[in-house]
Amino acid sequence: MKAHGDHDESYCAVCGKPFDNDQFWKIVEEGKIPKCMNCQGVVRPAVTFFGEPLSSEFFQKSSSDFGEADFLIIMGTTLLVYPFAGLTNQVKDMVPRLLINKEATGPFKNMPEPNAKDSGARFRDAVHLGDCDEAVIEFANLMGWKEDLNTLIAKGGCKN
Repeated sequence: MKAHGDHDESYCAVCGKPFDNDQFWKIVEEGKIPKCMNCQGVVRPAVTFFGEPLSSEFFQKSSSDFGEADFLIIMGTTLLVYPFAGLTNQVKDMVPRLLINKEATGPFKNMPEPNAKDSGARFRDAVHLGDCDEAVIEFANLMGWKEDLNTLIAKGGCKN
């Protein structure tokens, strides 16, 4: 499940009728506003825009998924906007958490130095600062997943 949706689908904002996605993007590229054939309402991509509520499915799945997680990777975020900012705390207390980001943020902002006397207080948290794409490639290499990652990239990613 994609919390904010994706650009692979579009629908009418008024009646909810699905719209041909290839046609949607063709109209947008022409600088026009796509209109629903059913009710003439504006057609939009199936994404959650800033300020819109997330789906109830998101809350149902995030609650169960985070409770079952063995490891949490957080990437490319400020951890300032809720409800996402609070998701890092939904995993169990002993679940390791890794932030891959250009800067430390949220509960990872004031991490102790690895060899500091009080570093045991943050035993489950780690931070990798830098470019997210480069970090994922490095992580995949270290885990022995380089070929799998390259296959996914060659296929254009993975779908749900």
